[in-house]
Amino acid sequence: MTSRAPKPTSAREPALRKPSVPTVLWGTLLTIGLTAALTFAVTFDPPSRKNTYLDPEMSAQVALVAGVIALAALLISLLTVQIASIEGSRVGEVCVITVALFVAGIGVYRAIVGTGDSRGFTASDLSWWLPMEAAIVLLLLGLAIRCDRRRRSGPPAVNRGR
Repeated sequence: MTSRAPKPTSAREPALRKPSVPTVLWGTLLTIGLTAALTFAVTFDPPSRKNTYLDPEMSAQVALVAGVIALAALLISLLTVQIASIEGSRVGEVCVITVALFVAGIGVYRAIVGTGDSRGFTASDLSWWLPMEAAIVLLLLGLAIRCDRRRRSGPPAVNRGR
């Protein structure tokens, strides 16, 4: 039995196609980078019932590893891998902006509060975390701009009369 891609139902609707290697590579790197960036930020988030029992030393260790992974994956996806599809750039832009807002929000909170909450972080924890957080936010902003440019470079969307 052979599998075939479904045929278009109308002349305007394109047939489904397999994603290219650059699309899969970029999507994978972006997913890894966004997940690591979010993990990096959440380990230093404000005190809540979810993180009351987390050890600040363990949180700092997890944040350091996640931050290094986020920096590497986001930098590679920003500078080297081409965004092959317009659809991928649309999804990427929304995801990048959403994660950037969370990461920046937690960074602003930590910059204002510092170590003055019940989490128990030290000044040395924040001395490396805040600059790394700023670098991650800058990479996310660069990716959002790159996704937006790629999205706008494509043909205009066809109004399907919905």
